Parts: sequence; C-alpha cells; structure tokens
Amino acid sequence: MEPSTGHTFLVSVPPATLLTSNCHSSSPRPGPAVDGPYVPDLPNRLLAGRDLNAVALVGHNSHEGNLFVDPSIVTDAAFDAYISNKLFSLYSPASQEHIIKTLYPARYDGSNGYKTVKERLGLLISEAFIGCNAFGLASAAAHGNGSFGYVFAVSPGLHGQDIAYSFFTPGKESPHVENVTVAMEIQRYLTRFAIMGNVKGADGDSPIPDYKQGEMILNISSEGSSLVRDDMMNMRCQWWQKNL
Repeated sequence: MEPSTGHTFLVSVPPATLLTSNCHSSSPRPGPAVDGPYVPDLPNRLLAGRDLNAVALVGHNSHEGNLFVDPSIVTDAAFDAYISNKLFSLYSPASQEHIIKTLYPARYDGSNGYKTVKERLGLLISEAFIGCNAFGLASAAAHGNGSFGYVFAVSPGLHGQDIAYSFFTPGKESPHVENVTVAMEIQRYLTRFAIMGNVKGADGDSPIPDYKQGEMILNISSEGSSLVRDDMMNMRCQWWQKNL
C-alpha cells in the first residue's frame, strides 16, 4: 500500500477497530514498519555488522519494560499464551518456543534476572523492544565513529522516567525528579556530548569510555555513578538483533 493511500485508509477506519488491531500487534504500541523502498528491513538487521558514520550517546533505563507489563500475566501458562497469541503472534511456533523456553525460561532462581512471572515478562519487553535496540545502535556506532553508553538506574527505572531528569530546570520543583544531583549530572553529560562530541567527564564526573573498549557503560543511580558492563550485551540481544 502506498503511503498516501495508507493514510487515507487509516483515517477512514473506526477508532475502535484500530484499538482492536493494536491489541494484536507484535509490539506494545504502533511503530515503524518495513515497507520495502523506504524502510527495506528492520533497523536492527540494517545496523548489524555495519559501521555507523556518526558518534552516538546511547542510553536505556534499568527496568524499561515494567511499565508495559500486563498485570494479569501471573502464571507460566498465561505468559506462554501472551507470547504466542499476542506479543509475538506473527512469529513461527519454533521462534515462539525459543523465546519461551530458551531466552526467557520458567526458572525463577534469579539466574536469568527474574524471580517472578511479572519480572520475567518485564525483562523480555525491556530487552526485545528497547534495550537491545540501544545495544544495536551503540554497537554500530562504536565500529564507526564511536559511541558511549549509560543506563539510568534511579529506582524504579521505568521507560521515560529519565526524561524529567534530562530536562530538569534548576530552582524549580519537579514531582518526577527525586534526586536533583542525578539530574544535574545527566545534563552535564548530555550538554558536553552535544558541544564536544564526547563524555570524558567534567566537574568531577566519571568519564565514559568508548563503547568498543569492552562494552562498558555508565550506571547512573541515586547511590552514585559507576562503570559497568552493558547488561544488554547478552545472548538474548544477539538473537533479537536478528529476529525482531
């Protein structure tokens, strides 16, 4: 469908139909789709193995997916059905089984990063739709002109929580900023990167190394900042890079 006719068609569809259709989408919300000439393939696959001719500062939050977790998913059976019938309904049965049994198995001893079904689903959404995309972008830029990464880990670390910190205005109260020190630290990194093209540290801030030097990123939390290995550098993200 051509973009012009596609827009006309969507405008003519009743809102209730669009909402129903979105409930069966393989994404938590509408987003870009492969159309052939303009978007020839999924961004992750286009970036994989390529050198991005840009310098990038890439961030993700510690628990992005918890904001999108369906609270009714509390059993393994419900988790399996949610993956197969809604979240990844367009995937092959083999891929669905791989997601359920290999990438995010029903093992709640903490070895996979979760101890409940809710945490299991939260991690899946975090990685599949957000965190692994950040990893793909950081990796592509790292092999080009360079990249730097950080994870916003101020509790609860939900998707979008960092925005209030990035745009915090000193001297004004914000109900969404609990730690002004963190807000000012983030803004120093962002403005330094925008002006200088690097984040080597200023005003006592820790420098962030180039991502290709061990995939080290800055963990920013209320307890302070420290360098950690990118938690998205894992076999699950390697799989998502090729399959989502």
